Amino acid sequence: MKKLFLASFLLLGMFGFANFVFGITGTTGSVDKYAWSNKIGWINFGCSGCNVQITNSTITGYAWNENYGWINLSPSRGGVVHTSSGLLSGYAWGENTGWINFSGASINTLGQFTGTAVGDIVATINFACGSSDCPVTTDWRPENITAVSSGGSNSSYSQSTMPTIPAPIPVENTSIDSAKLIVQLQEQIQALIQQVAQLKAQLQKPATVGLRTGSCEGIAFTRNLKIGSTGADVKCLQSILNRDTSTQVAATGPGSPGNEITVFGSKTLAAVKIYQAANGLTPTIQVGPLTRILLEMDLSSAGDQTDE
Repeated sequence: MKKLFLASFLLLGMFGFANFVFGITGTTGSVDKYAWSNKIGWINFGCSGCNVQITNSTITGYAWNENYGWINLSPSRGGVVHTSSGLLSGYAWGENTGWINFSGASINTLGQFTGTAVGDIVATINFACGSSDCPVTTDWRPENITAVSSGGSNSSYSQSTMPTIPAPIPVENTSIDSAKLIVQLQEQIQALIQQVAQLKAQLQKPATVGLRTGSCEGIAFTRNLKIGSTGADVKCLQSILNRDTSTQVAATGPGSPGNEITVFGSKTLAAVKIYQAANGLTPTIQVGPLTRILLEMDLSSAGDQTDE
């Protein structure tokens, strides 16, 4: 019985004073605490404000980089986790670094972080960078590992070579404010509904001007007109010209107001030239594309009232 008690006491002492832990929360070392990013440089996992805590499933706290600031190891929409054997996965978040994937890293039997983490901004974070300043160490150990000192001191990397680290920031809320987003979407939907209603009102509004009646009913100027041209579009042309006394085709007889004809003659051309000049065009020998546009505009804005 005494031998059993003594053996139990010795075992309790050995495991009670071992400098690593499994089954309770561990921390990172105060000296062996740096990893190297080939984009942003040294990242400190053991600063005075980092407060990195390693349980049997998660890693919480912060890492610090002098150029990009804090990296949250347990953001609300992510978080670095690990298995009992020390295999890491999950994501950390930095306001200036974005998401960082830890699925390529692990904690070995010596409590050393090994492998790499990757991100769009940081590129590759190497925990075993081959320098005396690596790797990050912890007193947490994978399950069923015997006591091994996490020891080691990399005093060659003095505190004076690292930046002064500000106090830790609160855990940022990276989640979307759903209530605010819903309000914004509702406002946008209401604005779109109003625009649609306005467009419908414009489309349904009865036309009060620009009716193509009389000799211009169903007419569109789709071809050039010149002396010798014939057709209903010529008669409509004369009707438009006869609206203004300065561009009348004729005062009396064929081509006069109310007596428009379907033949494009010299009198019609003379009236067209006056019409072109009055509208800022260079008079030509035909009704060309620009003149046709003006005629279409006249039909749409005033309508044909000569035959009423």
